[in-house]
Formats: sequence, C-alpha cells, structure tokens
Amino acid sequence: TYVSGHQHAYYPGKRGDLQLLNCGAAGSGPRRWLSLDKHPVNTVTIMDIFYERDTILYTTYDIKHRDAQRMTKMDYHDLPSSISGVNGFLLRNDVRVTNKVSGVFFHDDVPVETLGMVDAVTDQRRINITGSFIPGREFADSHTVVSFCKGKNTTESNVLFTIPITSKNKKKISFSGSFPFNADMAEEMSAGVYHVLIRSAEKQLRAQLYPENNMAPGKPAIISHAARNIYGIRNIKGLYRFSWSSSKDSDGDFVSYTYQLATDSLFQNTILEQRTGRACFFKKAENEIYALLDHTEKERFTMLYHRVIASDGKHRVTSDVSSLRMMRSNQPSADFIELGPEAYVFDGKIDHGPAQGSGAVWDNTGKLWLADYGGALYSMSPHGENLTYSPIHEVTIQGKTYSLKPINGIGLDRDGNILIASNRHLFKVDANTGQGIAAWEVPQGKRAITSPRVTEKGELYVLSLFAEDPNYVLKQSTATPWTYELVRTITLPQRVLARTFDMRSDGKELYFPDTGSALIQVFTSDDGIHYRRAEDITSTAAGCNAIHAMDGKIFAAVRPSGISGSTLHVRDEKEKNMWTLSLPEMDGAEARGIAVSPDQQTIIICAWDKGGGYYRYKKMKKP
Repeated sequence: TYVSGHQHAYYPGKRGDLQLLNCGAAGSGPRRWLSLDKHPVNTVTIMDIFYERDTILYTTYDIKHRDAQRMTKMDYHDLPSSISGVNGFLLRNDVRVTNKVSGVFFHDDVPVETLGMVDAVTDQRRINITGSFIPGREFADSHTVVSFCKGKNTTESNVLFTIPITSKNKKKISFSGSFPFNADMAEEMSAGVYHVLIRSAEKQLRAQLYPENNMAPGKPAIISHAARNIYGIRNIKGLYRFSWSSSKDSDGDFVSYTYQLATDSLFQNTILEQRTGRACFFKKAENEIYALLDHTEKERFTMLYHRVIASDGKHRVTSDVSSLRMMRSNQPSADFIELGPEAYVFDGKIDHGPAQGSGAVWDNTGKLWLADYGGALYSMSPHGENLTYSPIHEVTIQGKTYSLKPINGIGLDRDGNILIASNRHLFKVDANTGQGIAAWEVPQGKRAITSPRVTEKGELYVLSLFAEDPNYVLKQSTATPWTYELVRTITLPQRVLARTFDMRSDGKELYFPDTGSALIQVFTSDDGIHYRRAEDITSTAAGCNAIHAMDGKIFAAVRPSGISGSTLHVRDEKEKNMWTLSLPEMDGAEARGIAVSPDQQTIIICAWDKGGGYYRYKKMKKP
C-alpha cells in the first residue's frame, strides 16, 4: 500500500496489486474530487492491518465536528469507480477487474425502450465485440459507422477503432470485431470507461459498457417544487431554476439526467425537455416559461407534470411523476435576479510562455502588469508591447536584493505604483522604471501573505494566506520610506484559508473566497478596526482563488466544480443581479488571479495549471 496526502481528498484506489490510499486533508484546504460535484471533506483514515489474511481495511471519518460521536464514516460507494488525472488513472479499490462487459442502446424518446445490445469479452490480449441494433430510417444509409470508444458516460468519445458491420437489413444491423487489448484497458473497462458509438449522418446511439453485476442508479426526486404549491412566473429575463436530488450509484458510475415537462401525466405532450449532463439542475429564462403557460380568465393556474430520467449509460431510472402548478405573475422580485451572461468573448492568451498566473493589474497610465508565481513580473504598454525592464525577477531596496520568487499576488497602490506579495514579503515596485521602492516582512514565525489592497485613505491591507495568522494593516513610513509601519492587526473570526482576497475601497467590507467550497466569506466593519462576519456569498458554483471588487460588483473566476468547467461569476450588489459565464477555453484550468480594466471592457484571468498563462476576455459592443 502506498499512502499519499498531497491530494487533500480521500480516495481508496488501486492499480494492479498495489493499493493507493489518497488521504484527505485533516486541516486547511480540503479539495473536491475530480469529476464529482461534492463538497470537500476533512477526513482521517484508520488502517486495520490483518497480516495473516494479507488484508488492509480502511475506516475513514468526516472529522469536521468537535464532538467525536458526531463524526460520520465516509462511504466509499459515494466516490467514482475510477479517477483520471494528469498522471494516469486509479481504480476504486473495491472494483473487481472483469473480462466481460455489456451495454444497451436506448431510444431517445422513450425512457425504457431499448434499440439493441452489445457484448465485449477479453481473451488474453484481445477484446471481442459483438452486437446488434434496430436501425430505423436514421441508420439505413451506407454512412453508418460503429466505433469502440474511450470515455465515461456523459464524457466525449475518443474513437479507438471501427467495428465492422457484419449484416444489415431493415429490422437489424449486426456488428462484430476483435482488437488488441492490454492490462490497463482491462482495468478501465471494469470501471465503465469504454462505450460503443453508432453514428450516421442524422443521429448517433451510444451504449456504455459495464460489468454484468453493474447496478442501476438510484431514483432521483424533484426538490425545487412541491406539488401542493402554486408558483408565480414573471415575464422577465431572469433565470428560473429547476433542481432534483442526485441519484446515488453504488458502482461509482457517472449519472446523467434529462428533465421533462408535459401537459399530461403520461408525457405524450412534452413541452420542455432539458438534458443537463451530470448536473442536477438547469436554469431557464423565466419569460420562456411564462410563454408556455395557458392563460384564461377562469383558471388561476396551469396544471403541468414533470419528471427526471437518470441514466448511467446502461440503465435508465425515472423519478416519480409530480404535478406542477404555475401561474403568471406581475409581482416584483425581492431578491437577486440571475441573468444570462454579459457578452464577454475570449480574445486569446497573452503569450508569456507557460507562466503560473497569480495576478494582474492595470496601473494608472494603462500599462498591464502580469504576475507569475514562478517569480517573474511582466509589464506591457497600453499597446501590448513588452517594456524594456520586463520581465522583473528581483528588486534591490537599500542595497539588498530580493528575489520575487514566488509571487502570491499583486495590487496597485494609491500613488500608482505596483504592490507585490512574495511569500512573507511585501514589495513596492516603481510603475515607471520597474525599480524597487520599499519592502516589508511579516513578523518572525508567521507565514505567507496574499494580494495587497489599499483603501481610499492609503492604508495598506496585507492579509495572511492562512486563517490562523494575523492580518496586517500598514502604512508607508515617512521617516524611512523604503519600509512600512504596522498600524494594527485585525481579527477575523472563523476566517477561511484564502489564496487571495479583495475589499471595498473604504476597507470596511472584506471578501475571502474559499478555495474548495462554493462560498465567499464577507466581513464588515463600521470603523475599519473591529470586524464581524456577515452572510456568506454562496452564488458561486465552486471554490475560488481569484476575486476582484469594483463599483459595487464582485468578479470571481471560479474553479471547476467537478462536473463543470471554469466559470466567471459576477455579482452586482447595486443592481441586485448576477450572472455566470462559462470559460471553455480554459479547459478546466484553475484561476489564481483576475483583473478587470477600469472601463470593465477587458478581463484578464490568470491560470495556474494546464499550461497556465493569461486569458483575455473582451466585452462585445452592442449593435
């Protein structure tokens, strides 16, 4: 057994005969599981070793409780059957490697009707595949192709080889083939990693391949609406949410969902169908639902019916049919309204190589400054040219030279110069020359600081990355201007670990995005000295390490949630609305910094992994 803790997420894995125990985080910074939309959990695992039986048993506890009796055991059946990362894949340690799998082709329009079957059997180093399906008119032409593909349910198809069609008529098309196979593929096959795809010019069918003992997922249940209530629907552009419980799959398979809304309980007249992938919700513009409702003078509401179909790619399970009563309403909203995203479009990456982007800022003259965690500070003119002193790797202050490695964050001082957080040091850099101006180091025994921020009055907030360490408020010394004086430390009860923070310009409202959970902590103060915790912002989809506050808006570059990619989330406190923009160009990369231009026309998102770098988004002009 190999035991590792750096992942910060519990997963009992294996490869071949080697057990791979990935320990969770006992302290700060638990992380989400790849491909799983669950909150991160603080865990401790107890290993019972039975030498005579050559066996190890794990008992893992969720330890986020002061009372030990309330610590619940982790159920490994809640975890995926396999997890793939940059270094390969792991099987969940209870998954048995099999040599036989099968799949089912489903009819799209009828939840339980099948169109065909496929079997796959491995024999030493080959896999033998046989199957057939009912063609219908969509697969009657000569362009129909049958392929063996890699990809779990809901994920894209990576075609490995084409399976020959052996017979074809109006009632049935058969296919069969034998292909090379290896031990790694056999392990993945046991976790539902492969499927058979049938494609024509008009349509495609997909059968996910699973072992014979594979079980169906649990039945979902609609949770956003109760049958006894009547729901008012307004003629506005705000997004309206439908949601349901997730289907537990004891095999750890990926489960996809389809929501259906109909005028009858048999669903012969479906007026809305939405496929959501693995997400247990979707949002629809409220005015589009408004248009679906019948409106008569006699009826107060429209009676509809809805259900959710869950599928692991082999089995389909339908929720109970629930009635849904809706009526048109003219009542104004009393809460935040979620809108469709504003028209920001990807405008390419700023090319500085594979930098680990940790922040960006525009100075008062329009120059763009980019921070690389690896220790490089780039400066570009308003026209995009690199300045002669860029990149900067070190600064000299009062005869002492400091390396900028690493750069945790970047900020802009009131006088227009650049502020850098570098591990335990704060540096001030001349925005015109790139030369060092001032330096400050946190007290002995304390740890790294995050993005420096300055108030309207010139007080500099230098807050700790770690929640347990002090948070500092500084001012530049007038007697020795190459350093800073400590004005005060501030206490923030129950603060989370945060790699960055931002604040209102008067310093009386502070924002700390949680690195692993879908929340931003808010602390408020009347005097800038004593702070109290306010209500968390929970409208983000996942944890965040990049935040920017300006003009009453909060811009957050949000991490992948496990089932969805990176997103830009914007919350407008003045207008009481919010919106979320998907960032597919980032391919799930984690953001560690974000900058918004003063006119809000350009946004720079600084990526940490997957090649890193700086992604530029520009706002489209209205026609």
